[in-house]
Amino acid sequence: MLIAQISDTHVVPTESEKGKLMMTEGHLRTAVTHLLALRPKPDVVLISGDLVEDGTREEYELLAEILAPLKAAVPVYLAPGNHDEREAMRDVMRAHGYDELPTEGYLQYAVDLGELRLLSLDTVVPGEPGGYLCEERLAWLDARLKEDPRPTIIMQHHPPFLTGLVRMDGMGLSNTSEEAEVVGKHSNVLRVVSGHLHRSISSVFAGTLAVTAPSCAHAVELDLQTEGRLAVVREPPAASVHLWQHGNLVSHLSYIGDFGPPYVIAE
Repeated sequence: MLIAQISDTHVVPTESEKGKLMMTEGHLRTAVTHLLALRPKPDVVLISGDLVEDGTREEYELLAEILAPLKAAVPVYLAPGNHDEREAMRDVMRAHGYDELPTEGYLQYAVDLGELRLLSLDTVVPGEPGGYLCEERLAWLDARLKEDPRPTIIMQHHPPFLTGLVRMDGMGLSNTSEEAEVVGKHSNVLRVVSGHLHRSISSVFAGTLAVTAPSCAHAVELDLQTEGRLAVVREPPAASVHLWQHGNLVSHLSYIGDFGPPYVIAE
């Protein structure tokens, strides 16, 4: 099974002032083409939050239109991020066939992936850049992990670990230890996949591996020393590609862009 993951799409129309600067609409269209061209084709695509920039219904309509060719080819599963607005995301994306999104409450759900299972969490605190998993959301996670022993991928926007990116750590998940307590009780958590940081980062977390996918638009600068600074850089956008085989999940990066044909060393 091949699971592709993109994150932090921050969709905003190109003709807007933000759109002219961020160019996220074009970046996502390119990412969709890239994912559809992967061989083998992904069995599932995950998008781990900050789907749009300002949380408007118009942006979600644009998001759904861009994702339509991808969704027609493979299942696509969404998690909300701090730039997302729950009700607009719920209403618009459910109308476009994202039926797994619950009709009320937090945007958390479980998906059967055959040998694997996906649990998508809602770490959003409305109006805040940082994330939080309240008692209700953690109890839901605990119950879902307990009810099914299959290897499970947890998707959430805010990663459950500190990174050394000082400014981003200040807007991270505020109760990582409480999530670690829940995850650590269950041996079936295969991976925690997230976004938010606009970089590919990995860390051991509660006896498993937690990884972040880079943005398929712009990257956050790798700055491990400057207090308070937040800067973006034009590094190549990428997707994470998680391959499940022989009882193991291996994660790769697939850079999005035209870097020329491969130089064949041997056949």
